[in-house]
Amino acid sequence: MKTLTPETLQAEINQYVRKGYQVVSQTETTAQLVKPKRFSLVWFFLFFGIFYLPYYIAKRDKTVYLTATAPETGPSVRFIEY
Repeated sequence: MKTLTPETLQAEINQYVRKGYQVVSQTETTAQLVKPKRFSLVWFFLFFGIFYLPYYIAKRDKTVYLTATAPETGPSVRFIEY
């Protein structure tokens, strides 16, 4: 994990946005980003929907919390899926 400073926070946010994440909330020192789950027609048709639909319904969006801290405090990126 890398330590973010308030100056590098926006650059890190931009990297996640390029990966498909959406900014939910942002302050000067924190950001919350969410990557919505995606439905796959390929997997749906491969398993006739029997197994894929329950899996998709149970699947959750990926959430990332970015916190800018002083470098001496350690890692500052948390991945939380729920």
